[in-house]
Amino acid sequence: ELSYGLRDDFQLSGKLNYDWTRARQNGVDRSTTAPEPYSAYFAAPASTFDRGHLVGVSVEGIYRILSPYIDPVGLAVYLEPTFGDRFIEAEARLILQKNFYDDRLVLAANLKYAPEIRFVPADPYAAPGTVEARSNTNIETDLNFTVGASYRFAPNWSAGWEFANEREVNGWAVFARSQWMGNAYYTGPTLHYGGEHFFVTLAAEEQLPWSNNYMHDPVIYRGRNYDVDFERYRVRLKLGWYF
Repeated sequence: ELSYGLRDDFQLSGKLNYDWTRARQNGVDRSTTAPEPYSAYFAAPASTFDRGHLVGVSVEGIYRILSPYIDPVGLAVYLEPTFGDRFIEAEARLILQKNFYDDRLVLAANLKYAPEIRFVPADPYAAPGTVEARSNTNIETDLNFTVGASYRFAPNWSAGWEFANEREVNGWAVFARSQWMGNAYYTGPTLHYGGEHFFVTLAAEEQLPWSNNYMHDPVIYRGRNYDVDFERYRVRLKLGWYF
């Protein structure tokens, strides 16, 4: 990702999104399913799926309405369209931030709305007569909510904690319960170092046993959702360099 501040209150970025995955026999029914970025690829039952590819190209804009440093609360809007191979997504976010104790303590919240369209070819391993056995257009909306807090405990160093709820909806109607597909909750710590020219952020999350699946698919095991978008553990590492 390359980002540039066009103005004090507007940042524009360009992204290349590359994904690599390795999957084999989930813990529910022992089948192998390719994750969502590989909806155009299919794994044979009980095989190992190992592949990488360029998911798409994104353009991201962030507009700051209120500053967390001079206003009672920080407020920004975020818009990111992504275009990829048989894939289109439009992600929008509302970002809130509140600072305390000379900006050492930061509270933040993100509300994400991301409708996406995937053009899926026929699955050669699907049962005859099912939707998956023929080419189809998959429309899905992700509705996610994340809150977090971080505290700068030493010069350039901050530690924090995050909590997230991720929900998937079939189609566009996010408030129609009949279209809900599944949800999961995640929580875990973060560690951040921000120097003069670069930053590093490390986060680790575990899925909590509070998940639901509304499509009656056998993907819930001991309260956790093992559908293609919901891992049990996540580790995230971000690196950045300021020019």
